[in-house]
Amino acid sequence: MRTPTIWMRMGILVAALIVFLGAALADNSFNVPAGDWNSAASWNQGRVPDITDYNVRVENGGIAAISSIATGGYGVCWVGLSGQTGKGGLTIGNGAELHLHELYNYGDIVQSAGTVVADIGSQPRVRTYGCGTYTQLGGTVQTPNFHVGQQGMAGQTSTYVLVSGAINIQSGGTHLMFFGEAAGAKGRFVHYDGIVTSPQTTMGGNGQTGYYEQYGGTNNSALLVVGDNGTGCNGYYIITNGYLNATAAIGLGRNNGATGTVYVGGTATVATPAVYIGWSEANGIPTRGYWMQDGGTVTVSSGMSVGHGPKGCVGTYTLGGGTLTTPSLQLGTGADSDGVFTQTGGVLRVTSACYIAGSSTTSNAYMRTQGGIFTIGSMAVGSGNSTSVTGRWDMSGGTVTVNNLCAGNGSGDASVINLSGGSLTVTNLYLGWNGGGIHHLYQSGGTNTAVSQCLIGRNGGAVLGAYHMTGGRLNAPVLAIGAGACAGLLHVVGMAPEIQATSFQPMTNGVLEITLDREGGIRPIALDSAFLNGQLTIGRTNGVFFTPGMVVTAMTYNSYQGAFAKTNFLDDVTCDVNYLSKMITLTNLRPLRRGTTVILR
Repeated sequence: MRTPTIWMRMGILVAALIVFLGAALADNSFNVPAGDWNSAASWNQGRVPDITDYNVRVENGGIAAISSIATGGYGVCWVGLSGQTGKGGLTIGNGAELHLHELYNYGDIVQSAGTVVADIGSQPRVRTYGCGTYTQLGGTVQTPNFHVGQQGMAGQTSTYVLVSGAINIQSGGTHLMFFGEAAGAKGRFVHYDGIVTSPQTTMGGNGQTGYYEQYGGTNNSALLVVGDNGTGCNGYYIITNGYLNATAAIGLGRNNGATGTVYVGGTATVATPAVYIGWSEANGIPTRGYWMQDGGTVTVSSGMSVGHGPKGCVGTYTLGGGTLTTPSLQLGTGADSDGVFTQTGGVLRVTSACYIAGSSTTSNAYMRTQGGIFTIGSMAVGSGNSTSVTGRWDMSGGTVTVNNLCAGNGSGDASVINLSGGSLTVTNLYLGWNGGGIHHLYQSGGTNTAVSQCLIGRNGGAVLGAYHMTGGRLNAPVLAIGAGACAGLLHVVGMAPEIQATSFQPMTNGVLEITLDREGGIRPIALDSAFLNGQLTIGRTNGVFFTPGMVVTAMTYNSYQGAFAKTNFLDDVTCDVNYLSKMITLTNLRPLRRGTTVILR
């Protein structure tokens, strides 16, 4: 008889091992319509699942009930069948404790109490896929990885409903909490009450759609990512009640064309150190972020950036109600990005600074104030170092209070402020602050009160500040035009504008233009003192003649300083500075026509 070689002995050993593993790792399937998980008679192998089972399956339409300690498989516990409904489920009740490696739910799980723990093997996880639903009425789910909608078919939405209880996501997971992640999948998480704790929560990824709807309870997610990675990816976070505490940051639209949308309303409370809307690009593909608030309270402790990422990222914030508080607000932060903030109501508090196009990039930014209350420490409209930087603020309503309002503080930027309604109160208004560029303020309505001073053209450089008035009211104790080496222009058109200034100071480079657009002259400009340099000239354009012999009072003053040369631009037009009556008058204006511009240099 031939003695077996060592290789023959090894082959026999391997074959025996395969037979053993095949028996040990065979599927253990729930095979009764309804029964107890911990009953051996409920399973096809005649024994309760344990750690030796690679696959544990509840997918033949039965409902397995767990009310005591239960151990799942080392591999996967499958509930239900992919793409099908009514193919299996679990009920987890009082006293239940289910330990497993992975839970794949395509069926219907209802947890009223007890604990589900994914803690066996490497990278344990709890997942609800396809058309599966998981309703948590109480108890606790604990896992390092949590997915809703990672796998599924087109048109299917996986749903997880937290009515009460707790979900604890442990640190170190690969995806933590993720809703809508892989091709064909949509994930929906509905939060009514209870507590969610997670290092990161993400809605929408890899081109798919994910929803988080919060109507109560508390979400303690350190980092909240709404829309992550992939063109066609859409993430949505809706909160109308309860608390969202994002202790690291909230980001909308991250990587490869993703889009993130947040809605805050009702009595919701949101707190976070930082918000990034239109967060970042990848591979040159910009992202988009949209934040809408018409109620609730949003508190940002560090700062908010709208249009944060480079290469065309877009961010918008619309405030229609509720309260938003942040120390800083930056619009158009990233290179070539767009940041838009619209306020129609509510309360906006920027305790430190608001920057519209506030970076040294080719970013664009736009703020609309149409209603509500807006208070700011300081505000800069256009403060970059590129000729492509554009900052624009349109105010048509509401009440705005700001300490320092500065238009332009870069080497080549531009800014436009349009004031057509509402009430603007500024301690110091600097129009054309420094550097270069052209900066315009157009006022057709509303009230602009510069509590301390209004400086049009402030410092050196090639900067120009221009204030154009066709209506509304300007109140300023000090109204200075063209300070330092800057050029300044105040252009007043017609009878509608009202100007009240205590000290009027047109400097060397300052120009005051008053265009007469109707018969009867111009509304007097009342001044307590006038510091005049240069000369007063009168030009004319085509139009209707004024009434012969009329007298136009350009301005009155209580004191007068400076060198002033009166010039007879036309033969029968006289400019007179009367030291006794303290009036600057223009007489004999018969040749002047409608559209005539009076220029004070």
